[in-house]
Amino acid sequence: SEDSRQGYGDQGQAIYLRNKADETVLPPLWLVAIETQILKKGYRCGPAIAEAAAKILRPFYERPAEFFTCSETDSSICSWDPTLQFPRMNGLVLGYSRRNVRQCLEEHDLKNVPISPLLTDPDTKRIVCNIHAAKGTECNSVFLLPWGAQAMGRMNSQDPAALKVMYVAVTRARRVLHVTENMRWHLDI
Repeated sequence: SEDSRQGYGDQGQAIYLRNKADETVLPPLWLVAIETQILKKGYRCGPAIAEAAAKILRPFYERPAEFFTCSETDSSICSWDPTLQFPRMNGLVLGYSRRNVRQCLEEHDLKNVPISPLLTDPDTKRIVCNIHAAKGTECNSVFLLPWGAQAMGRMNSQDPAALKVMYVAVTRARRVLHVTENMRWHLDI
């Protein structure tokens, strides 16, 4: 229903408001709440990142980039090649999966690097973690590790689960999002 497409809190999460399979579980709190509030304005990302977030969700959730934009923040999206340069600056380095993160840590011989944004502020340390672990976290710089062929194929076919993961990854960045070339193509940036 149109009701279920309204944004409660994070506008981009609105396409996932209802439980997909099991009707026996309790409904989300906002369905039984006495009062709900709808977020009318962006809260985290600058315009470039907000535009990418809107494009990611467009197949299921048609909203302008302004829904995701924080007017006080400027942003940019840059290309990077993790095989040539690994970020030495503070921020989040996000992999699609735990396996992806483990490979990154091994390839770059990273020891004593935080892997949980819940325990360390990503604006003051470099954190390498998977996208799900970073949900709810935000920082000024985010680096996305390359996704494998299967995950990129799911993005190509506009699989809602893959779009949600990409949306979460992109919207962790307040100011600068660093993506690999194959992601720029898939994000249509």
